[in-house]
Amino acid sequence: MKSITTSAVMLALAAASLPSGAQASPLEFGAQASPVGKWLANTFDKSNQCSEGHAYVAKGVMKSALERTRIEPEDTIASFCAAVRQEAGTLRASCFDTCEADFAAAFDSRKQGQQEAERERIAQAERARTAELEKQQAIAQRHADLKSGRVKPDNLEEAAIVHGARPGDGIVSSPKLRPDGALYYLHGRIKHADARPVFFAVPTMSQVDQMNLAVYNLRGIGRQLNVPESTDYFKVLVPKALQEAYFANARIEGGFDLVGRYSAITTYRNALGQEKTGPVFEVVYFKPW
Repeated sequence: MKSITTSAVMLALAAASLPSGAQASPLEFGAQASPVGKWLANTFDKSNQCSEGHAYVAKGVMKSALERTRIEPEDTIASFCAAVRQEAGTLRASCFDTCEADFAAAFDSRKQGQQEAERERIAQAERARTAELEKQQAIAQRHADLKSGRVKPDNLEEAAIVHGARPGDGIVSSPKLRPDGALYYLHGRIKHADARPVFFAVPTMSQVDQMNLAVYNLRGIGRQLNVPESTDYFKVLVPKALQEAYFANARIEGGFDLVGRYSAITTYRNALGQEKTGPVFEVVYFKPW
């Protein structure tokens, strides 16, 4: 970095000249923004006491220093301080007797602050990496426990992991001609059911998505968003092991999460009177909401 010369300070002084007798406030030059700014504020106060031309000198010093906040080499600081004294001239250069020491101390303090900030940044990044690693390890352990049967799934996402299920919305809207016996997961709403462990349903958004949509519409942030209900139906067979929980908790128009095996095809008439074909799922996981 080039040293700050007398001419540089002169240019700074000329560019920042104040009307005769004007006072310069340290806050105008960001004096509180850094250790350098604080030193400049002290210089300003000192020049108030030492010289009638303090406004010119103080403003020039501040402008030059703040434009060069990365000044660090000793020769640069020395050149800067020498230029300041030369410009001070009869305006009592003794006001800047401690310029080198004060300026060096200010930058040392600033550098220490930067180093501490960098150390904290590195520490934060390391903590974040550690937290992410622990999170991934916990997820991997949870998945292993689910697949081994040591724990039961708490939600549809975990149930899909346990059973290796695929998304089932596409099967509902366009069933395969031959049921593949694979496991699929989906959200639905019960539309038709009776005393038998069988019901017809339509696919829906998840419970969380429906709640978020309701909150969005309630807040009136933008235009109301309405998602039309699907006219595609699918049939669900509830096995004996799940029938007690099904009859105790399921409701007409109630939502549910499902993992089921695509085992057959059925025909039905939808709400529009159209005859359509839909898949039949045998339940392996069912959670009403």
